[in-house]
Amino acid sequence: MYVAGVSISDDEATRIRRTRAYRSAVWTVRLGLVLVVVWGWLVFVTKPTDSVLFMVWLAAGLLSVCALVLLRRSGVRFARRGLSWHVEDDRVIRQFYRDVYWFRR
Repeated sequence: MYVAGVSISDDEATRIRRTRAYRSAVWTVRLGLVLVVVWGWLVFVTKPTDSVLFMVWLAAGLLSVCALVLLRRSGVRFARRGLSWHVEDDRVIRQFYRDVYWFRR
């Protein structure tokens, strides 16, 4: 069952994107993605010890949690769907992914 979320206005979405917490969340996710790539490289190329792999993976996981907290502080609304939490407005999450993967000019 899909629960429709509350849509936010364009002005509110623009206000969210202009906050320092939102920009910090974008850079936090980018850093977490770099750590995941480093983790993959460590696994397939260098064969390090388990503790090194765990520490890199733990750092990436902590950065993900920090990004969610920063998004919440910037004004992004979350809703409960089943056993997990999702962003209420799909436009906000699409814009967030766009901001993460495409650098602004």
